[in-house]
Amino acid sequence: MKAIKLKIYSLSSVLALTIAPAFAIPKSGVLSLVGEPGVGDDDRTSRYLKAANSGHASVTDAEKQRLITLLLYLGLTTNKPPIESTQDRILVEKVGQQVKASQPVKLGDLSELYHLRMKERHYVGALSCLSFITYIRTLNSADRGVSTIDPSEIAKTKLLAGHELLEIAKTERKTFDVNALPHLKLAKSLLQSSGDAKLISLIDNDIAALQESGQRPRGYSGFLMVADMVESTIQYSPAYFAKNIKEGDRIMSVDGVATAGLTSERMRRLLDGSESSIAKIVLERNGHRINTTFKRGTPLPEKLPDDLNAREYLQLASQLREVCRFEEGRLALQKAQTLDQNGEVASLAKKMLTARFPRQEPSKQAVKLYSAGYWLNQDNRPEAERILKQCIAAWPEFELPYRQLAVIYRNSGRLTESQDMLEKLLKLNPDYARAWCDLSQLKQEKTDYSGAVADAKHAMELDPDDAIIAKWWHQLTSEKSKKQ
Repeated sequence: MKAIKLKIYSLSSVLALTIAPAFAIPKSGVLSLVGEPGVGDDDRTSRYLKAANSGHASVTDAEKQRLITLLLYLGLTTNKPPIESTQDRILVEKVGQQVKASQPVKLGDLSELYHLRMKERHYVGALSCLSFITYIRTLNSADRGVSTIDPSEIAKTKLLAGHELLEIAKTERKTFDVNALPHLKLAKSLLQSSGDAKLISLIDNDIAALQESGQRPRGYSGFLMVADMVESTIQYSPAYFAKNIKEGDRIMSVDGVATAGLTSERMRRLLDGSESSIAKIVLERNGHRINTTFKRGTPLPEKLPDDLNAREYLQLASQLREVCRFEEGRLALQKAQTLDQNGEVASLAKKMLTARFPRQEPSKQAVKLYSAGYWLNQDNRPEAERILKQCIAAWPEFELPYRQLAVIYRNSGRLTESQDMLEKLLKLNPDYARAWCDLSQLKQEKTDYSGAVADAKHAMELDPDDAIIAKWWHQLTSEKSKKQ
């Protein structure tokens, strides 16, 4: 990423105003642009993104300008509030259409977005607008005399964004996120002009403490949380084998950090902790407090390993699927089938591929939007329904948002709508086993026991290795035998 950053920082007017291009893409390489809405989705863009990253002289000035425009637009999309207003979304999409069509971005749209974000107190996002505005004015001399943002407002925005970054860093440190350090460094850069030597000294101390602590890489637990409650675990993960922590348990603290008020995603990060460490847990079960531990694992590999056996590839594929890494999961299943040929593992891998994975490989934009809806639903946020509907409208062949929307409808008592969503999903992909499992649970709730058993049995036939389906089958058949 260094080559691109040097090109951006050579624009003195952008550097003098804000460092938004730097924090717009923390820990991200150039390839992270591919898949953003309107960004990096054509061969031309991909070509010069890669060329610019490698320092190729073949990249023209016009391509460099488009590259920087893409990066600045990415700043608008990554620095949005978690739940943006309708007007924010409309303006960002409007700018995105201009960028995608290689049209000049209108200062008026960016200025309106800036003032909106300031009004909504999302200062980091407002700062990314300022960076874009300044860059456009350096390209077009006709715009240089246009006073869109008062200089005093610029200084105020930088200070407010700096304090916002400090709050973000505090939260990141609480949940062991390695992003805390860059947030602190960027906050310091923005707050230097405040003249508050005591504050800068405190930030320096925090930076030094983090640098000297020798932070270990983030670990991996595999818990699926709804706020502080264990909803389920990812099959074959460390959490899956941590039998002392059960579904339905409420986790009160992790390594001495209280969990009250954390979102589901933050809760997961806190549980992930640092690699291969022992987590000290205080949980509540049936009104009793219990102290326990579990050992965190190594995070899922970024690249598919070459030295696993067939069973290990099968298990890895199951975990990759749970975190929506479908492409790598498919490759792992292919390796499992190749290594085992016509054996049991190969048979399970073949069934997993058709029963758990989307029929068509979804785009990164689709997965990103679905994930946003998923986490919002985990925290029982009403915006989840809108996000998932938006995902379905844009990518109607992608199965997962249908299933998550069915969960929302079922939890709110809208059983007919829930069943309609599942039936639409199964029309797209009749082999999607968990949808049959969900439909079974829905029918059992509607007292259609024979229908529930038939659907659960079909789910088991489609994917006999799925722990979620197997657990439901056992529960359903046990209840049925009791009724008889």
